[in-house]
Amino acid sequence: MSLVDTFILSSFSVNWQMLQQSRELAKEGCILEACIEAGAKDIIRIKDSLNEWDSKVGDGDCGTTVSHTSRTIFLVIIP
Repeated sequence: MSLVDTFILSSFSVNWQMLQQSRELAKEGCILEACIEAGAKDIIRIKDSLNEWDSKVGDGDCGTTVSHTSRTIFLVIIP
């Protein structure tokens, strides 16, 4: 786990009891989880492109920021 991931987890407010409950999901929950996972993977994959696009109108860190958020999804939400 990277230093950034450790920081994100330490500052991430989450109901840990809820996360420790049964992971059995309804069909719709499984579909939603698969969509979130696919979106997070794609964001991580295109991080550099997002940074490049953002550098044309901003400070060029959008891809890095959303990539960190996507990694947090994998660390906290997706088992």
